[in-house]
Amino acid sequence: AKKTAQDLGLATFFDERIFGFIPSKAAKEYGDSQYALIMYAKVLAPLLVNVLGFDLLFADVDIVWNEDPLTTFQDKSHPFANFDILLQDDGSRSTRFAPYFGNSGFYFARHNDRTRYFFTCMLYHADYILYSHSHQELMSILLPEMSSLYGLKVKTLQDVDYPGGFHYLRTHQVMRNLIDGSKKVPIFHWHWTASIADKLKYMKQMGVWFVHDKCYSEGEATETKGGLSCCSTDPLVACSYYDLPSIEECKDSAIMTPKNRIDYRFWK
Repeated sequence: AKKTAQDLGLATFFDERIFGFIPSKAAKEYGDSQYALIMYAKVLAPLLVNVLGFDLLFADVDIVWNEDPLTTFQDKSHPFANFDILLQDDGSRSTRFAPYFGNSGFYFARHNDRTRYFFTCMLYHADYILYSHSHQELMSILLPEMSSLYGLKVKTLQDVDYPGGFHYLRTHQVMRNLIDGSKKVPIFHWHWTASIADKLKYMKQMGVWFVHDKCYSEGEATETKGGLSCCSTDPLVACSYYDLPSIEECKDSAIMTPKNRIDYRFWK
């Protein structure tokens, strides 16, 4: 990941003593043992930035950026300025993620004593990730505790304003609004996917994939020295599923949802 980022001209930080044991290959699927080890990086990265005295925007790499959300998050006149941490709504209402139901792959945190203690506690409890295979579950446990005991101010963002994979799979009207341009959003997070293979399929048929085939294989970067030459100026659209949202009708593609949910199809 470090080499890929550097080849693309991005500033990076890597310390072998801190990150050396974290797998360099992607997890095969959500929640497997390799996934749990990779999640440890999500504990360390925000902590290192926070202790240096900076506000931070943490974002997974499966996010499509339409505009800079920091313009809103750092606006001192905006109501968001009253909160220490702003979370994307995960979409899941599992008790594992209650009460905020935030997604740990996209959030903003201001630097102050409250957030510094929160990120420090995430480090002290990081062994829980090996048990649960979920960074988000640990975050969901500690956030209400920090709020109740130390006054950490937490807000979950309106889901349709910062949408993601939940909307792609479950709320097709939101996707129709995004496709026809009646709804504008700063980001789209491709979570709620079982694997990288699924992410690529969904992104391609939504017209938000711009990386040439020569530069990756099965989700792994294979050629990045060319920098932006790996990127297409136009979206590389490909259909996979007829019943899931897409920018063009995918009539000849496979059906993903069960037959008893045929009315759930995106194209009718």
